[in-house]
Amino acid sequence: MTETSNFPLFKRPLHILLILSPVFFAIFLLFIACTYRQEKPDRDFEAYTRTLFCQEITTNTLNLHYTLASPKDYGIESYPLTLGNYSADDTPYIVQLENMSYRLHSIPYEKLSPANRLTYDILTYYVQVYQQGTELSPFLNDYISPTLGIQAQLPVLFAEYAFYTSQDVEDYLSLIRSMPEYFQQIIDFEMQKAQQGYFMNSESAQKVIDQIQEILKNKESFFLRESFRKKLEALTTLTSQQRKSYETAHEKLLKESFFPSYEQLSTCLHTLTPYSRAPVGLYYYPQGKLYYEYLLQSEIGTTDSLEIIRTRLLKKLSQDYEQFTHLYAKTSTQAAANDTLKALETSTPKQMLQNLNRIITKDFPLLADTTYQIKNVDESLQSYLSPAFYFIPPLDKMNTNIIYLNPSSDLKGVELYTTLAHEGFPGHLYQTQTFAKTNPNPIRYLYSNDGYIEGWATYVESFAYHYALDTTSPDTAQMQWLNRSINLNLASILDLSIHYYGWTESQCRQFLLNFGITDTANIHDWYLTILETPANYLKYYYGYYNFALLSQKCKSKQKESYSEKEFHQTILTIGPAPFPILEKYCN
Repeated sequence: MTETSNFPLFKRPLHILLILSPVFFAIFLLFIACTYRQEKPDRDFEAYTRTLFCQEITTNTLNLHYTLASPKDYGIESYPLTLGNYSADDTPYIVQLENMSYRLHSIPYEKLSPANRLTYDILTYYVQVYQQGTELSPFLNDYISPTLGIQAQLPVLFAEYAFYTSQDVEDYLSLIRSMPEYFQQIIDFEMQKAQQGYFMNSESAQKVIDQIQEILKNKESFFLRESFRKKLEALTTLTSQQRKSYETAHEKLLKESFFPSYEQLSTCLHTLTPYSRAPVGLYYYPQGKLYYEYLLQSEIGTTDSLEIIRTRLLKKLSQDYEQFTHLYAKTSTQAAANDTLKALETSTPKQMLQNLNRIITKDFPLLADTTYQIKNVDESLQSYLSPAFYFIPPLDKMNTNIIYLNPSSDLKGVELYTTLAHEGFPGHLYQTQTFAKTNPNPIRYLYSNDGYIEGWATYVESFAYHYALDTTSPDTAQMQWLNRSINLNLASILDLSIHYYGWTESQCRQFLLNFGITDTANIHDWYLTILETPANYLKYYYGYYNFALLSQKCKSKQKESYSEKEFHQTILTIGPAPFPILEKYCN
């Protein structure tokens, strides 16, 4: 099964919130009380969210740079150069959330415009969820993991760190210079986790170690050198002497900061391996089930109970499997699609995206004037990065869209076509650009959930299979989509069964036997991946399920007046939001 995903850190995750001292906060509230009568509620709310956006985005320079190409246009004249902070102490974060909650409750909700009410609802939802999260152990978080860990993301983030001005070059070099201190924070956190019995299982730890060794063995030909040189060449404001000076500084920092940081982390993981926990799910750890519920609310954006989710997934699995079996019996359907399949085999990614951008207009609103690039993942990163991902552009430079393809995945034909639909049209790229054209409040880019983002991209895959094959064989198109749906559903059921109901690998293997899946090595890899990334599969599949369910509800309510294109327009205009809020505004 191929998991197509955009790279997690390229989304806009929540970062450190505004910290106000009690005295300052009291004065601030007094100021608001005294001046509020002279200010419109909408203006006041927008000013607050603008301030909140600027303060949050400056707590991590990577996220600042990937969110804003020109911080000065947002009044951000200076900012600390930092990769962030790791700490098991939640006290500052708790205070931040309390301050935000107080501020939101001081705003007259009924006097806000519909757009600001939507933003208010989203902020309130996340503040409540995050406050619940602060009651859980911080050691349940896994910041170091084979695919989604920070150590896997940093090289690509540095490679794609755009240079708009010479200040960007200086910031980039400063961030690499700060890596030893940053990695030491990570190491200290991992050591605390180990002492508390939360360190990752030994196989996952070894995968991270192997990944680091893959990076370190290519020191002399490491791809950051070439990406840095090309970005300097493209920055025409630099003199040749400046470029040479920057390259010298970069080379020194790679040798003295970048590589030593990874070596230090590798040594730490070797040392902590004896502390490895058993390869079992969150169910077996204190507060593990509560943490899993928290992930569903915070990352997927659902308030559904685990029992409701499980019942829905099992019912959908049964329906899809029955329909798939019926279609599979029609062996002639595959023959009818052969010509289309052969044509797809010879199509380039660019041709496929052009085709998708044209054909989707019968079901989705037109998105004009969109530019994008297709790039291949560097060879040194191919073994552990996703088959494909979309690189979200800065919100003030939305024309810089990049889709990465991983050559090691050998995607082709229908699989490549639907992957590009997921990442491009009408998936991530299309959704991002369509939402951006609504000119949303900037804070919306920081408070978005993966259930909406990945759920939408998975939802549109069901259309892509039919775009690819309907003209010759709609049955084959449906059968291939059902195969994809069943695979993701099985993974999602295993995900919640492992982490919430305590299934062991043996129980997972027994469950999969019912569907003819017997390869023990593949099952083990699947099991390990789910251990490393709890709730990740549900971002895709339960997110998809919610969009499909919402579509059904709208069809049932609107009957003959229902329009697929209008439904999609509504969903895209509302933008990333928790599903209860999405349903509220969709109605």
